[in-house]
Amino acid sequence: MSVFNLKVEKGVSLLKYGIKKACIVGAGVMGAGIAAWIAGTGIPVVMLDIVPKDLNDYELKKGITKDDPAHLNRLAQAGKDRVSDKKNGVLLTPRMADYIMVGNLDTSLDMIRDCDWIVEVVAENLKIKQSMFQKITPYIKKDAIISTNTSGIPISKISEKMPPDLQQRFLGTHFFNPPRYMHLLEVIPTEKTDSEVVDYMKKFCRNILGKGVITSHDTPNFIGNRIGSLGVPCTWELMKKYNFDIETVDYLTGKLIGHPKSASFRTADMVGIDVLTHVNDNLVELLDDPDEKSSFVLPDVIRKMVKNGQLGNKTGSGFYKKTRDKSGKKSYLVWDPEKNAYIPSQKVKIPFIEEAKKIHRLKDRLNHLLYSNEPEGKFLWELTSQTLLYSSWKMPEIADSYEDIDNAMKWGYNWEVGPFETWDLIGFEKSAKRMKEEGKKLPDWVEKRLSEREPFYKKDPDIHSFDTVYPVIKSFVHTTLLDMGDGVAGLEFHSPGNCVTVHMREEIISAIDEIENNNDYVGMVLLNSEANFLTGSDLKEMVEGLLAQHFDKTEGSVAEFQNVSMRLKYAKKPIVAAIHGMTIGGGCEFSMHSSRIVAHVDTYMGFVEPGVGLIPSGGGLKELAQRASAYASTYGYTDLLPIISKYLTQVATAQVSKNAYQALDFGYLQPTDIIIMQIDDLAQRAKEEVLQMAKDGYRQKTAQLIKVTGRSGFANAEISLKTMQHTGYISETDCNIGLKVARALTGGDVPKGTLLTEGELLGLEREGFCELTKEPKTQERIFGMVKTHHAIRN
Repeated sequence: MSVFNLKVEKGVSLLKYGIKKACIVGAGVMGAGIAAWIAGTGIPVVMLDIVPKDLNDYELKKGITKDDPAHLNRLAQAGKDRVSDKKNGVLLTPRMADYIMVGNLDTSLDMIRDCDWIVEVVAENLKIKQSMFQKITPYIKKDAIISTNTSGIPISKISEKMPPDLQQRFLGTHFFNPPRYMHLLEVIPTEKTDSEVVDYMKKFCRNILGKGVITSHDTPNFIGNRIGSLGVPCTWELMKKYNFDIETVDYLTGKLIGHPKSASFRTADMVGIDVLTHVNDNLVELLDDPDEKSSFVLPDVIRKMVKNGQLGNKTGSGFYKKTRDKSGKKSYLVWDPEKNAYIPSQKVKIPFIEEAKKIHRLKDRLNHLLYSNEPEGKFLWELTSQTLLYSSWKMPEIADSYEDIDNAMKWGYNWEVGPFETWDLIGFEKSAKRMKEEGKKLPDWVEKRLSEREPFYKKDPDIHSFDTVYPVIKSFVHTTLLDMGDGVAGLEFHSPGNCVTVHMREEIISAIDEIENNNDYVGMVLLNSEANFLTGSDLKEMVEGLLAQHFDKTEGSVAEFQNVSMRLKYAKKPIVAAIHGMTIGGGCEFSMHSSRIVAHVDTYMGFVEPGVGLIPSGGGLKELAQRASAYASTYGYTDLLPIISKYLTQVATAQVSKNAYQALDFGYLQPTDIIIMQIDDLAQRAKEEVLQMAKDGYRQKTAQLIKVTGRSGFANAEISLKTMQHTGYISETDCNIGLKVARALTGGDVPKGTLLTEGELLGLEREGFCELTKEPKTQERIFGMVKTHHAIRN
């Protein structure tokens, strides 16, 4: 599945308005999450909430009074503390908490006065929202933009009592929860919203906040929740019709059809069954058409679950309930509405569906399923066709285009393809004909497209590749060399599982040779249109060598890998890595050796090789040692040990960064690398960086000697690792791997301060890697990972 909207976007101006400071009114889960995301862009945020009615036990014990800021700001501070907690992973780095200032809605209203954007995120209640805006209006400056975050309350209703000048600067900004990870943001103007405000907010939310922005009409539940709310009632009705159970429905409606793994009812548990009920009830209340209303009415069984406190994950029980079996192993129970009780999971497996799972391409899989006479196929046909029909009838009412509906469902509900993309995949004409044969009526605008034999998209939407955007220079086995224009080439990776393969290594060298020897090109971008950049070496290739006991060939293979890294580093023209998603193992090493990195904020970098009993051997450890040496030299430090110890812990424990900013802290990114929020701009931004580096007169890098900590550094590392082993933190195998990592990072058996070449450190990497491949414990880990896709601890 691609995470990119594969269009080349041009730069936009943000000069009309300027959001330099924001205010979030409401510090609950959603409000604090929005504040954290805005703070992550470097924009200061004021976060306000109501004053608690009473002192709590802690305040009474500490002698805090009601006029103390600690009491007055308690709820806002709690929101800040929650997003600042490292365990929650909401703030990109702990330092970004400094951008959030807290206050209250009684004594801190003056904090609003210099804010350029005020976002109301209070309870989903019309009167409460209206009352809140009446309270803060006197403190809003004349050029500030005001918005409300609501999942379905009409925006025009919220603003109807506002002064006319505020109505012109007011709109809905519906973030999807959690804002940290959900890409969709619906911008909902009213008839009175100034068009310049709308244009500015769309650009700001896209370019600065990095969101997938769509414009929604001010209709009940907007776009995402209008289409998405049809899911549970429709699925429940079909479940009863086909005599399926909850577990079988989830077996059918997840990754199998391009929807999230959580499928239907697990997703409801994640969202909260009470939230689901509220969203659907809101829709039923606001709709006028009786037939349409009935489509969103939830069954009494679900209402009883809410009444009983079965709200999903938040209460520990919903459609599923986590438990442990007699051996203490985690398992789960499934709600049986007929028995009104939880029953053991049946772990559903249906031969027809198991065969369908083997079909790799979504288009082929959907056609195999939906046009089958099996009951599961008929179920999926009815579910899919109802979604397509409803989306097509609602398109002119809720959205400007069917593309916006597709994007809403992809970005807000994590579908691989949207409703109209699905329609193309299953055959627009073929499926429409079947719908009409079943007595279904299609809207006129769809009939017009049918008569003109015009599908919704020009290309199959389940094929994601930059070769649909840029001309192909040369196609290889696992990469494609592209012409990105303006003298910049792009090398797109498309290997199985986004792994670094033998083919890929050879093809990278060929691509570098091509651009170096062709004056039409000034540099190259490394890129991948799938969800991850590169996920490390292909373990299946490694297993083949281990089974054949080709240990004598291992060193040569590792040397070839290292050669790719060094060719990237010492290329005569700039090579920029455009990274995102998982960039681990060899992917991390190739990136680190590139001329520069442009990273999307959601980039997860690190070395996971210890998990399979190995050490990084593509030059990553050498590069860390060199960066430590350069850092110490630049800032005048004489002791490299603290930096090397930090790197050792990271690598030996296989730590992967939670985002690009943490990758910078880890040393995998450098201060000269670039982090961006908008993933759709990644390739273009990397291209711009190549052009700028070429314009500035790019100079091929020259080799530098590396100062190492030597024997003393290794001895220190050995003590640390042995201590961790003796205290049970790591196993003997982990310790052995860690010692190999330490040897490569410290330079091994040489005096402290020795200057080594890159080649000498690369030799230590190769030596450690090759020795480990012969270890039975390492082979257990490799075979175990390939077989189970989980790391084995031994």
